[in-house]
Amino acid sequence: MSEDYVRTLVKAFNEHGFKMLQPKWGPGRPSRFTEEQRKGPVVLALSRPKDLGLPYTQWSLSRLREEAMNRGVVDSISEEWLRVLLLDTAPGREDPLQERATATAHLEEDVVLPKRETLENRMETR
Repeated sequence: MSEDYVRTLVKAFNEHGFKMLQPKWGPGRPSRFTEEQRKGPVVLALSRPKDLGLPYTQWSLSRLREEAMNRGVVDSISEEWLRVLLLDTAPGREDPLQERATATAHLEEDVVLPKRETLENRMETR
């Protein structure tokens, strides 16, 4: 660190105290999606494809991505970003689709969303 930078820090500390340690900028660039656009794919994922007139009984990321774009929920989105969005939107749950499948499995026998196996689980079973 240069002497000038240290002086700037000391001066800021003298003027503002520990508040000067809080950043005045946000991390990363602003989100590309509005809150409504973030909720849209989750709502779509929690619905049944058959109820929407689609010829399949369960969602895959590629089907969900395609349907979200066809319905105008989002202009474009990658499958990986869709996965992140689904997991981030449902805090405290590993997989928001798993809860939906468990809740409706007794209503529709062909709804099968296997629980994701973690690396730890795989290691324990070997």
